[in-house]
Amino acid sequence: MLQDNDTIRIPDLNDAAVHGILEVISDGIWDWNANTGYVHRYPGWYQMLGYEPHSLGNTVFTWESVI
Repeated sequence: MLQDNDTIRIPDLNDAAVHGILEVISDGIWDWNANTGYVHRYPGWYQMLGYEPHSLGNTVFTWESVI
């Protein structure tokens, strides 16, 4: 069991563990490439708004149309 002062380093974890952690903490996270206009949104972004993951367009204007 980890104590408050214990540290876990990402390189010490396997890929599945890192992926699982990112899934849990990634609600609302998105990444925008301003050069191409492409926006990648993590599944949590869609789910917290009531949409199926990756069911909306991958542009910066998608958010504008949702609100």
